[in-house]
Amino acid sequence: MLLSIMLLSMKSDNDKKDLVCHRWILFAYKQNSAISTIAIDKSQQECFYKADGTYQEVIHEHQLDLKITGNWFFNSDQTKLGRVMSTMNGLTLPTDQDSTKRTDYVILKLTNDTLIYEHEMVSNYKFDWYFVRKD
Repeated sequence: MLLSIMLLSMKSDNDKKDLVCHRWILFAYKQNSAISTIAIDKSQQECFYKADGTYQEVIHEHQLDLKITGNWFFNSDQTKLGRVMSTMNGLTLPTDQDSTKRTDYVILKLTNDTLIYEHEMVSNYKFDWYFVRKD
């Protein structure tokens, strides 16, 4: 019985990781406590979470092209994501001396085709980001 419970628990953890590990296209956002979302051009931002714990984000906005790579991780109960950038447009970013893993992306919804998270930012700014699965 105990083995069954442990296996089910491990499967649940892997299921959430399996749901996250895809290419996601941003299609809308909502700032702070706004009532409605703001739709955006789907070609503006794409994020790819990989099973090995790395991610790649590509942003095309106002004639600005950014390609960011780094590492991603869950908090202990897998309700939040954390990300640490390592490169931007091919340039290695300095490593932060603070080794605390911050998980400031609260997962609001995660299904086979939808990822919605709230990014808790400094100064009480919060954004909800709405993604649809690309692959």
